[in-house]
Amino acid sequence: MSEHTAIHDDFAPLDRSFTQLSPSVRTIVTEALSPRDRSLPVALCTLAGQLGGRTAPELSETEVSHIVEPVANAVSAFEGYVTIRLDLLTSDRYDRPTVRDAAVLASDYLHADAYERLADAPVPADRSLELYRVLTGGSTKLATQLLASAANESTHADAEFAPTGTLVGTAGELGAAAVGSSDETRAAIERYGRALATALAADPSTGEVSRRDVTRILSGAPPSAPVDDSERVGDDRSRRTPSSERERHLERAREAIERLNRDRPFETSRDERSPVARLEWATRIPFQHGECDDG
Repeated sequence: MSEHTAIHDDFAPLDRSFTQLSPSVRTIVTEALSPRDRSLPVALCTLAGQLGGRTAPELSETEVSHIVEPVANAVSAFEGYVTIRLDLLTSDRYDRPTVRDAAVLASDYLHADAYERLADAPVPADRSLELYRVLTGGSTKLATQLLASAANESTHADAEFAPTGTLVGTAGELGAAAVGSSDETRAAIERYGRALATALAADPSTGEVSRRDVTRILSGAPPSAPVDDSERVGDDRSRRTPSSERERHLERAREAIERLNRDRPFETSRDERSPVARLEWATRIPFQHGECDDG
C-alpha cells in the first residue's frame, strides 16, 4: 500500500439531511454528530484500517478507503448515539419531558443507523458478520456501563469516561476488522483506543484542546497552533501537574503500541508518517503542556 492519506482527504462530508425525522428529533441528531475531522472515534477507525491495510498487499490505498469509509460512517452514528445517551445521563440538556423523549428517539435512530451503515462496507460476508459482532459487543458493554451509571453504581467520572473509552476502543477495532486484521492487532487497537480516550476524559487538565490535537495527529494532520491557556480546562495547578491517572492510562496505550510493534517488526514508530508513529505521537505531543509546565 502507498503512503497514507489524511482522513479529511479520504472522506467527503456525509450527506445527512435526515428529512424523514421530525424537526425536533432531526435537530438533536444533527447536533450530536461531530464533524468528521474532529471525531476521535472516526480518526482511530480510519487509522486502524490504514494500519491493517499495510499487511494486505492485495488491497490498494483506494480500496482500503472504500472499505473503511462506510465503517467510519457507522462509527460516526455510534458516536452520536453515545453523545446523546451521556447527555441524558450526566447533564440537564434535555430537561423537559418532550425534549427528553425526542432525545431518546434521536439516540435510538443513530444506534440503528450505525448498524445499517455497516451493511454498506464492501467486504466478504464473514467479515461483515464480524463487524456486526464487534459493534454489538461494544453496544452491549456501553449499555451495561450506562445502566450502572444510572443506578449510581459508578462514580460521576466513570459515567463520563468509561463509555467514552468503550466507544473509541470499539471504533478502532471496527476499522481493523474491516480490512481483515489479525485478532492480535484488533485487540491491541481496541486496548489503545480505550486507554487513550480514558486518559483524555480522566484528567480535566487535558481539556478539549488535547482531544482536538489527538484527533488531528491520528488523522495525519499536525497539532493545532498553540492556544491561550483559557481554552484548557482546569485551574493552574491542574495544568502544572500531570495527572497520575492520566499517565497510567497513557502508559496502557503505549503498551498496546508495543504489542503492535511485536506483531509488525517491519514497521515501527521510527517510520515518521506511519500509522504506528501517529499512534505513538498521539499519546505524547498533546499532553506535553502538563509535563513542561510542571518543571
